[in-house]
Amino acid sequence: MIDKLRAMAIFAKVAEVGSFRGAGKILNLSPSVVSHHISMLEKSLDVALIYRSTRKISLTSEGEVLLNSAQNMMSAAETGLNNISKNSDELSGVLKIGMPAILCNSSITDELAEFVLKHPKINLDIEFSDNRLDLISSGYDIAFRMGELKSSSLKTTRLKIEPRILIASPKYLDTKSVPQKPVDLQAWNLIGFSPRMSELSLRRNNKTRKLSWNDTQITVDNAQAVRQFALAGLGAAALPYFIVKDDIEANRLIHILPEWDLSSLSINAVWPANLFKNSLAMKALEFLQRADGIKH
Repeated sequence: MIDKLRAMAIFAKVAEVGSFRGAGKILNLSPSVVSHHISMLEKSLDVALIYRSTRKISLTSEGEVLLNSAQNMMSAAETGLNNISKNSDELSGVLKIGMPAILCNSSITDELAEFVLKHPKINLDIEFSDNRLDLISSGYDIAFRMGELKSSSLKTTRLKIEPRILIASPKYLDTKSVPQKPVDLQAWNLIGFSPRMSELSLRRNNKTRKLSWNDTQITVDNAQAVRQFALAGLGAAALPYFIVKDDIEANRLIHILPEWDLSSLSINAVWPANLFKNSLAMKALEFLQRADGIKH
């Protein structure tokens, strides 16, 4: 079938320009190769398509019928190619993204919204989940990951760094003395963001203090849940600043030990290695990188 489609395309070009030589020049084929494809097509159909003479060619009645189908085929192919052409200013299609739930209110979500507003024919399908789903088996075009990445065959780039801060509610502070140094926090309850986040590393002036909690009263796997428990006065928590910014400004939460820095969280994008540069997913990634001032 592929050979016949190729031969039909060559046949259409011969009919258009009126000669084997002219068609070959446009298609970068020798006249003999053009003639071979036409002959093979005629043989497979068991009809003559073109009458040949030393000076000109003419189509048979069967050739006229086939030409109409060949032209429709070429038109449909050109339309399809133009729709996904890298030179097309109008992006369209479905973009499937996997993203940690912690990022639902982040600047990345705002930037994706801006991308869709700029290209309204895009359908955006995002799955927010704190479970790290497999990129390939889940059918994601792009996934975002927090923190350090494990080695894999996936392509990756860092999009941004989000600072974390230590917070507690005024209600909880009423039950505790305001900490003056990191070790004072050992008497506090830490709301754990998953079991692996039951320790803290604080830095100031090239000094590092590490704290760990063997037993935390509350451990959850969702950052918004950590925030809610902190607002309820159940302990201190370490969260990305963008999650608690409004609460701090409204004095619902207090920044604890502001002179000490917590380790930041990196936000990385990962995608399949065989993703084409001009695909919708890569266009979206390039947009995010420009928005964050990062060159790929």
